[in-house]
Amino acid sequence: MSEKYLVGPSHVTRWMDEINKGRMPALSGITLWGEGGLALFSQRLHDNIERQIQANKEIWLIVPDFRFGIEFFKDHLDFSATGMFINGYGTIKRNLITPSRDIILYENGLKILDHYVARYGSRIKLVFWCLASREYRNRLAGKYVSADGKYCHPLWNYQDILCRYRTNMIDIWPMTRDFDAFTTDQQGHPSQQAMAFLYHAFRLGDGEAAYTLTRQRYSDAMVALFGSTPLVTPSVETVDGVRVIEGKRGHLFLDGDTNRGLDQHYGRLKQGPDQIAAIEHLLVSRRTWMQSHGIEFVTLVAPDKNCVYFDRLPDAFPPSLERPGLQYVNLAEKVGIPVIYPLEAMQAARQAGSEVYDATDTHWNSAGAFVGYQALMTVLIKRGLNVRLVSAQDLVCQHPSRQGDLGNKMMPPRSAVTTRCTVADAKARLLFDNDIDNLAAIANRGRILIYECAAAEVTAIMFGDSFHIAMLPYLAESFRRLIFVHRSDLDYELVVQEKPDVVIVESVERFLISLPPEHRSMPTAEIVRVKLSRMSNAEREAALVSARKSESIFLDAPEVHFQLGLVLLSTGQYTSAINAFAQAIERRPGWVQAQRYRGLALYESGQFEQAVAVAAQFSGDAPLDLPAPASMNEANALSAIAAHSEWAYPHHHLGQIYLVAKKLTKAEAHQRKVVNLAPKSAEAWCRLGQILGAQGRAEDEAIAYREACKLNPSFLAAWKALGQNSLKRSDAAVATTAFEAALRLTPHDPELHTQLGVARMRSGDLMGAGKSFSEAIRLNPAYDKAYVQAGVIFKKLGRLADAAAAFRTGLSINPQNRGAAFELAIYLVSQTDFVEAEEVVTKGLQHHPKDIDMRLLLSRIYTHQKRYLFAKDILVDILTQVPDSIQAKNQLETISRILENT
Repeated sequence: MSEKYLVGPSHVTRWMDEINKGRMPALSGITLWGEGGLALFSQRLHDNIERQIQANKEIWLIVPDFRFGIEFFKDHLDFSATGMFINGYGTIKRNLITPSRDIILYENGLKILDHYVARYGSRIKLVFWCLASREYRNRLAGKYVSADGKYCHPLWNYQDILCRYRTNMIDIWPMTRDFDAFTTDQQGHPSQQAMAFLYHAFRLGDGEAAYTLTRQRYSDAMVALFGSTPLVTPSVETVDGVRVIEGKRGHLFLDGDTNRGLDQHYGRLKQGPDQIAAIEHLLVSRRTWMQSHGIEFVTLVAPDKNCVYFDRLPDAFPPSLERPGLQYVNLAEKVGIPVIYPLEAMQAARQAGSEVYDATDTHWNSAGAFVGYQALMTVLIKRGLNVRLVSAQDLVCQHPSRQGDLGNKMMPPRSAVTTRCTVADAKARLLFDNDIDNLAAIANRGRILIYECAAAEVTAIMFGDSFHIAMLPYLAESFRRLIFVHRSDLDYELVVQEKPDVVIVESVERFLISLPPEHRSMPTAEIVRVKLSRMSNAEREAALVSARKSESIFLDAPEVHFQLGLVLLSTGQYTSAINAFAQAIERRPGWVQAQRYRGLALYESGQFEQAVAVAAQFSGDAPLDLPAPASMNEANALSAIAAHSEWAYPHHHLGQIYLVAKKLTKAEAHQRKVVNLAPKSAEAWCRLGQILGAQGRAEDEAIAYREACKLNPSFLAAWKALGQNSLKRSDAAVATTAFEAALRLTPHDPELHTQLGVARMRSGDLMGAGKSFSEAIRLNPAYDKAYVQAGVIFKKLGRLADAAAAFRTGLSINPQNRGAAFELAIYLVSQTDFVEAEEVVTKGLQHHPKDIDMRLLLSRIYTHQKRYLFAKDILVDILTQVPDSIQAKNQLETISRILENT
């Protein structure tokens, strides 16, 4: 089969995006090129087609809507002055649409298609997807339909086009039999299933045969065509960009999420050796810490909906046995952590007639949560905990209709019956709810709910995600004191403060692809304070109203006063904050966290004597004594230093203030004071490194980062900074060590894998670098920088075609990627393809207009094309900006000699 060139508007760019994100495999022997809003009269489209024809490729053209490019008419009345083909104008403006312009565009479009057919004959195949989609929608709406039922548009009709280009055109009208499954939106963009249909239509030259193959044997055809496992099935783009798969019997499934949940389901995304080692280390450290504090520790994994209801997926594909959720469960069992994964119990409940997940939601409902609760309680009882049980007979269940988190994203929204249960004769009461999830900034982290049940004996803390909502009514009845914290990592400070009998960590299965950020976890109170600091004034005022309301409801809970203190701190009401923290301490004497924040409020209010007295209680606990101030109050910090010059805290604060203000000499002086006063503070050394780096003192910067890493081997920011500094200093060995250390802390970071690859490449380890870039792409198939670096490796290995393919992929993902454009253009120049090289560089300069290297390359291209005056203009302009550019001078001398001789 000859090579193919599939070209068209956004239909093709979306197809490319599906491939680049790993949702559809690449098509062997087929190059895809698309551009959103691509006009049929685009000179670029014409030149690309001509170039591919010269390369002996067959053209598969998805003909753009004739109106694409109508913006051309802002400056022209017709095509008489420009000819059929024009540079630019790849957009559509509805306010420019008129019948007369439609006629001009249509007639010019027909001329262009006639030109292609006459010039290329059977080497070009046409599909009119845009026209067919619009005509089908018009027919459904009764537009342009006569009394006798015949459709007749005043200008363009699909059947007329079919007759005109019958030898080159593939009739795709059969796709309208299942139009909703073959399109994803009102613009008629093709679904994944439609992309398979288009492939078969072009390949077979027959739309009817393609439809039969795609619809009747869709899953088998995909396996045979693309690989050994089915693809993710067609999804609908919803109101906020989230993609949803429509399954059987009204069930909706999440698609295209950042965790790539369906790729996990199908086994296309799983943990690599580095990730498995990091997860095992995390689980062992958790278990060891809990054992040292005499606390029972269990983990609960909520099954993904697509695992419980895989039979409702369009392809009914069962979950892979190597998916990350099972890898995590197996690791937990291996290191001796009791793990509850109630998948079989969920499936048994379904067989017994209970719907455990709503059709329009990703979460389990009350019935599913109760199955998970029962499995959890069984394990806790086996661990010797005398928990109070809720039985099925204690539940009062209702079955209202609700939209759910997927249903409310659809257009229009969809609803489904749910199960909602409450506990009859409930004994538990809610003591506190900070309601922080309804606030802004850090999403889904920091909410705390505290329940009390006098009839129970055991105390517990549960860290988890949104699956807690349906389970809390049961859990609250089972524990004398239950604290739920919405976060994936652990708040060890809270555990020490509360001393619970058991700690429960819950996570939905798909989230387990990423390691919880425990190496840099901050106390929940600090998460809340960060959220508050990022709010607008209006949002903070609303939070204050909410905190005051909680104070009136939960009268005796010290947490209420503590939360109020945090809100008051964020609004600058320091005296009131001091009083709120004091009330929290009065109700819970010895509460260290409340005392620290009271010290911060004293410092912010200028009461330095009292603040120092509070900080002195913790001098052996934390070198910098108190939480970091959110304010940038230089005068306050200077006053604190005047009162207590040997107190590290205000010096550290000033170091931050002056770093942000770029007063680097002052910043260094104060930060040096900090590391002298608190030499064991990794945070202090890291900030000193930042200040030295901002001064361009790379060697001194490295010393500071090394000290921070030595003091705290789990300090991710310090390892990353040391790695980047080492690359800057061309110390590839240290950079490699630093990035490897960082990846032990966060092994799922594609950017870190890419940086490690760069470090390995610079040290000469090309194979190791290639593995790093491959891992980055595996973790994020849309990470353009990794493709570019992989291309560099191919280039170094002499695999130029593979390098060019990698650069093309990076550029298709991110058209603004300067490296991809530059490297691809260099390759094209080496292949003497100056036309496409010019196109790539010109487009790159639209995003990077001042890039000297790209402009020098463009001047070289012009020189090869004998367009010497254009090249000379570029070089003269470069030399006005960079007078000592040797390359520009040499090129200009060469061109000047050529011009003199001509």
